Amino acid sequence: MMREMNMRKLVLITGLCGALAACNQPSVSLTNVSADEVEKQTKAAGLGSQIKAGEWETKVDLLDIEMPGINPAMKAEMLKRAKETKVHSYCISEEEAKRPGGIFTGNDTGECTYSKFEMSAGKVDITMVCPGQSGGKMTMHVAGTFSADTIAAVSEMKGEGQFPMQMKANVNSRRLGECKTGSPKK
Repeated sequence: MMREMNMRKLVLITGLCGALAACNQPSVSLTNVSADEVEKQTKAAGLGSQIKAGEWETKVDLLDIEMPGINPAMKAEMLKRAKETKVHSYCISEEEAKRPGGIFTGNDTGECTYSKFEMSAGKVDITMVCPGQSGGKMTMHVAGTFSADTIAAVSEMKGEGQFPMQMKANVNSRRLGECKTGSPKK
């Protein structure tokens, strides 16, 4: 009986410690801000060093693609080609690691705005809107988890304008080690 009570206390204390640890994690929750503001706020919150610089590998698995007017056979062929897992290796510099917004979305050129940027306790939920090439806009939503060495997320993109389309993909990244000479930059 005493042992069972001690186990319950241990479970309760462990749960409380976990909850308190999560409460003390740095976090950022922003709406309608620029890439510069995301960088400033993540740095102020101590989130700018959550991702390690170095050689990274990203695998992209396309889940779905929609384009108005595309015939089913063409869509099937596009999905077949796109479903072949794409693997990209690149180097994230120390400077880039301090700007997590661009790491998750692939773009922090200043042309885009973040309608939503939430990053906390190993989770990220970002919606970014960029001007499109054909006069419309491109909206990208990324939601998932991360650690210093890994990222696992679902990415959804919606393009408007002359050639509207929607895509959904699983994105998994992992740090391989230090950057190699000649590695492409992020």
